[in-house]
Amino acid sequence: MDFKQLEAFVQVVRLKSFSLAAQALFLTQPTVSTHISGLEKEIGVKLINRTPREALPTAAGETLYEYAVEILMLCERAAAHAAGKKEERVIVIAASTLPCKHLLPGMMSAFRASSPGASFSVVAGDSLGVVRAVSRGEADMGMTGTKIETPGCRFVPWLDDCLVAAIPDSAPYGHLKDGADAGELAGLPFIIRESGSGTRRETEDYLRSRGIDPGSLSVAACLGDPDAVLESVSMGLGVSIVSRLSATGYEKAGAVRVLSLGGGPLLRRLWLCRHAKRRLSPEAEAFWQYALEHRPLF
Repeated sequence: MDFKQLEAFVQVVRLKSFSLAAQALFLTQPTVSTHISGLEKEIGVKLINRTPREALPTAAGETLYEYAVEILMLCERAAAHAAGKKEERVIVIAASTLPCKHLLPGMMSAFRASSPGASFSVVAGDSLGVVRAVSRGEADMGMTGTKIETPGCRFVPWLDDCLVAAIPDSAPYGHLKDGADAGELAGLPFIIRESGSGTRRETEDYLRSRGIDPGSLSVAACLGDPDAVLESVSMGLGVSIVSRLSATGYEKAGAVRVLSLGGGPLLRRLWLCRHAKRRLSPEAEAFWQYALEHRPLF
């Protein structure tokens, strides 16, 4: 087993493609294939399932991937120390849309005020993508709106948000009041988030708890961004269930009406997650502790 094989393997898993991995490594595709085949032969197990559309790791491949990422990272750090270079570790954070847009910018700015050398790389995605990035070692930590039980990930409760109904501020919806009935909302044109979204999961759980099948909604649009959802609500496309935090600016501007949901406050927890076994760099560990000790107020 050599580092070139591991580098090729890691890129194939990340990009789900032999050709894209070859481009990223400035190699030919046959060379990448040879590296993967050699690695599989040496270990004695199949690591990648090849299909016409994509390349996906086997169960053994998923396990090796975690170790390979850590081995390559340690190799880079060792080389930097050997060359007498000061190690500067970028803190990689995977964040779902809500914390990425509304919480992280202020947190990063405040953290850098006390740690001027800190540097961040933020990977935005839905909650499922965030958890996958952390479990695969592609991010030091994650901020997500849904706890998705995943082997190797540890979740810590972070903040409580509240889900509310966002309603167009126009005559056809003027009869809707605070404590809006779920059945009444479900009968209106509805705007939903993408399937991997934490808000989507929480919305569907809420509807089911009120005896409503999410599949029965009259879906006007499925959108991948909360701002796109709220803009669409403001234009009268339909109603939606959204985060109170994301809706605050639109409500203050008079673009949408925000109503509480029937059945009492619908709290939605935000989570921090990290790999259960992998140690964070000192910089990332410091930011993790900062996030726990300086929870944003909203």
